[in-house]
Amino acid sequence: MAAVQAENNASGPTVAPGSASVETSYRTTHGIEGWRVVPVDSIIERRWGQLHIDYAVLDEQATVLHASMRPARLPPRVLEITDDTGTTSIAEFSGRRTADDPTWHGSFKAPPLPPETAWISVHGERVDLTRAPAPTRSWAEPLPPQDPVQRHVWERVATLNDFHDQEAALDPAIAALVASGRLQQDDPLAADARATVQLFATTRIQDQHIRHRLQSSGLMTLLSSSTPQAWRSLTSRWGRADSPTGTIVVGAVTPIFDGIKAAVSAIGSYPQCFAIGVVIAPDARIGLPYRSLDHRRHLTWWAVDDQGNYSLAEPGSRDSQGSRAIGSLIFWPGIDPKATWIDIMPNAATARGVIRVLLPWAT
Repeated sequence: MAAVQAENNASGPTVAPGSASVETSYRTTHGIEGWRVVPVDSIIERRWGQLHIDYAVLDEQATVLHASMRPARLPPRVLEITDDTGTTSIAEFSGRRTADDPTWHGSFKAPPLPPETAWISVHGERVDLTRAPAPTRSWAEPLPPQDPVQRHVWERVATLNDFHDQEAALDPAIAALVASGRLQQDDPLAADARATVQLFATTRIQDQHIRHRLQSSGLMTLLSSSTPQAWRSLTSRWGRADSPTGTIVVGAVTPIFDGIKAAVSAIGSYPQCFAIGVVIAPDARIGLPYRSLDHRRHLTWWAVDDQGNYSLAEPGSRDSQGSRAIGSLIFWPGIDPKATWIDIMPNAATARGVIRVLLPWAT
């Protein structure tokens, strides 16, 4: 597999296996003890409708069944679960549905089961927990040195979320650098960063005609030759909606990088984006804080495939659990249909973790 160069600090150095280590689906980790992810893909028919259990996550905190329900009438809010030792517990549902889709998507959360549990019974139906997740490799590697001004500016651009105006975060950073003499007013870096932020803003525009006109306005011709390749790749594919759809159960954990371990439970691929479930230990910050900076480390999440295509993550859900945090991230753009593998890359201050996932639909 050819190495892919990442020229920006946020995405790190050469993407190559390095000292890659094989990770299994059941492992003891730094703050993620006894964590196990199992593909299920089991359908249970009931009088109220259909329950589809996609995959299960077992660890010391809880047992979580990621599932969808297509009800003929009001679906259940709880499930009765019995494990292979005869222990019975109640799993409570948390999720949502949209106005144009009758299917409920979410998860059932129950008290923790032993990670080695081989099967469970859900309302009397046996569900096996013995399948292996997708083939993965994971490793940690240092980030290369980079000009601190470039790093700071592009990190501000990388703060994708619904809670902060990216231009409001970027403009004061550029102004401070200009005032301190670290950046010239007409430096191409500032223009490149502002042009990229404007493109990202088009995803918030609901009028499809306006969005298409902005996305087809030739941003790539506006970016200077010094723009990092990762950002050029990102902007060139922004707004595409041709990604494969499906779920890939990953169940992989990075080695320690900058004192952090990160785990990816699954990838959900959609036409315009893809989402991942994550566990981070210890808890780390993603994007800008809501109010003020805190003591937590900062992570920027990138992905790159074997075609050299980059995607950038924004926060989805998040639940802090003391020594760790669990949640989801949404990557834009989506997965290239021609890709055969993708690297998920949480980047810290001096190092990053990498989880390489083979894509099951690749031919």
